[in-house]
Amino acid sequence: MTRSGLRWLVYVSVLAGLACLVSCSDTERHRALSFWFDGVPPLPGQTVDETVADDTPSSPRRRIEPQWFLHEPQADCERCHGDQKQKNFSRQVNLVAPVPTLCYGCHDMPGAQDGWVHGPVASGQCVLCHEPHRALNPHLLKKAEPQICFQCHEASTIKTLPGHDRATYDTCLDCHAGHHSAAKHLLKTGSVVSGARQGRTEPTGDPQFDAFVAAARTNIQSGQSPSDALGVVVQHIDRLELEQARAALMAFRLDMSYAQEDRVRVLDLEAQLEAAEKSVAGQQQTDRRKRAELMAQLYYNSVNQYRAGQLQEARSGFEKLLTSDVVPGTIKQAIEQYLAEINQRLSKERTY
Repeated sequence: MTRSGLRWLVYVSVLAGLACLVSCSDTERHRALSFWFDGVPPLPGQTVDETVADDTPSSPRRRIEPQWFLHEPQADCERCHGDQKQKNFSRQVNLVAPVPTLCYGCHDMPGAQDGWVHGPVASGQCVLCHEPHRALNPHLLKKAEPQICFQCHEASTIKTLPGHDRATYDTCLDCHAGHHSAAKHLLKTGSVVSGARQGRTEPTGDPQFDAFVAAARTNIQSGQSPSDALGVVVQHIDRLELEQARAALMAFRLDMSYAQEDRVRVLDLEAQLEAAEKSVAGQQQTDRRKRAELMAQLYYNSVNQYRAGQLQEARSGFEKLLTSDVVPGTIKQAIEQYLAEINQRLSKERTY
């Protein structure tokens, strides 16, 4: 084949590949990308052959594909991008909502009750740290620890902080929360750089929690083994004594010298504890919503009874509403006015 003919064949192949990228199915598009480019990650659910042939001249080497972490919506592109087709080579991405609103369709949005919020989270810059589709790092982080943190935080400055030697800040998320925390500096409860490690007698300032920590530390200092200390954490989680579990885990990190395998177990217990706390919080929110619905119905019934002249029944309902923790303050003010009018009317009736 002549040089011009070969050039024409390559040109046609490239055009065909680009056309496929625009209009083909996900599988066909992935096949085309894999043909023209190295390192294309597998499709969601696709297995990759990671075997490597030996180095003998007659045995070709097979490339080892890296382990990718995939974003769950990858299986349904329209959840984020809608059904609008991209008809040109524009870099503009079609999204059903802007970031971070799009992200909060599935992920919890931090609120005022969360205390300290990480700057990128507060400003809605989710993609500053996370890849939206797939990544080589857990949690879809763009870079591994601590490099992801060094995008904004100076490594030389961090190294000078108490407790931040090289072995510690290689694992920033062991001690710090990535999104928000009830503690200053985004510290996780029980982190090794908490206040108690720096010499203060009260780790958090919460008297009940600090009492749990002190009791757990006493047991550890009396000779408790790492296995037994972590077993106490497990028992508390199983009994849904989550504050005690947090305290026992904090005491373990503060006073126990432990090996790498224990550290792995600590991180696993941390994940279990967070899951249990989220489950309990979800159930509490459900219970609160049900109580709010019942109180709303009681409020409307009491108002109707008041209007119908059933003053004693209305007063009983209004008094119950005042003791509820789910009735807003503005509604309670209205209820107090109803009660004042009811008492005034009942007082007049008794005088006649």
